[in-house]
Amino acid sequence: MPAAEFLVRAVLFDMDGTLIDSTPAVDRAWAVWEQRWDVRLGVRASELGRPARDIVAERVPAADAAAAFLDIERLEVADTAGIVVLPGVRALLDALPVDRWAVATSCSAPLAAARLAATGIEPPVLVTASDTALGKPNPDPYLAAAERLGVAPRTASSSRTRWRASPPAVPRGARRSGCSAPCRRRPSAPTPWPRTSPRCGWSGWATC
Repeated sequence: MPAAEFLVRAVLFDMDGTLIDSTPAVDRAWAVWEQRWDVRLGVRASELGRPARDIVAERVPAADAAAAFLDIERLEVADTAGIVVLPGVRALLDALPVDRWAVATSCSAPLAAARLAATGIEPPVLVTASDTALGKPNPDPYLAAAERLGVAPRTASSSRTRWRASPPAVPRGARRSGCSAPCRRRPSAPTPWPRTSPRCGWSGWATC
């Protein structure tokens, strides 16, 4: 099947599970936290994909929520062992215009900084759970990222999936915010983007 072609003004990436794999570190930290706070998440923490503050608030008394959140944040910031960049990601990021991509993550600012430092990824724009009142799956992180890049949300592509040979699924929050895979209109002066990104199987994308 021929690859689809899209024109986008910017790309908004999730971080964990999209650009990097932090699964072992996430699960280790939350396992310790569960024991300390006598809480059972019921699923692996790495599968939740939501801000820690929201996960904590649903599982501990309100009076303990702030302390419990700070505890898991410290645990996660301290554990970056085994966090790796996913295959194809560096080549893809190197192919993007420097001012046309951002990271919108459910991590807090300290945690995002720790994981990005551990993997050597330096996004031109970073939106964390510390920056918006509502985290994913609400659209706020994607809207904030698009605004900081200076693009309309409807002209940005959002992804929180691993790179494969097909375009990524658009997160629910991104759809509500207006982010989508293709641009709604073709601009007069598109900015070129390599037609094929090495090793990650992408083709037919261009920024505009």
